[in-house]
Amino acid sequence: MSFKPASRASILINYVFEAALFLYFIKGAAFGALGIPGKQGMIFLHGWTAWLACLSPIFFLGMTAVRYETSIVLRDQSRRILILAFAALGAISFFVAVTASAKIL
Repeated sequence: MSFKPASRASILINYVFEAALFLYFIKGAAFGALGIPGKQGMIFLHGWTAWLACLSPIFFLGMTAVRYETSIVLRDQSRRILILAFAALGAISFFVAVTASAKIL
């Protein structure tokens, strides 16, 4: 079972959103306080936790590239595994950074 093709506009929107998120995270980490809005208010990540959180948009960008770029030649099963691996690494890096930051406070 192959992946459904997506329009070039939706792919571009994914890339732009993930690149903007990455720039926001980098700016926050570089200036010393990465603010992430949450249900109860803002969560601020400082130091290594902010830099660890910066990895998550990179992993999600990799996931999008593997998912949509036909120039990356992979079998369907390999593509699915790689997409899942990038998604898991992105989620893990973000949640470890937030959890570690919460324990520091």
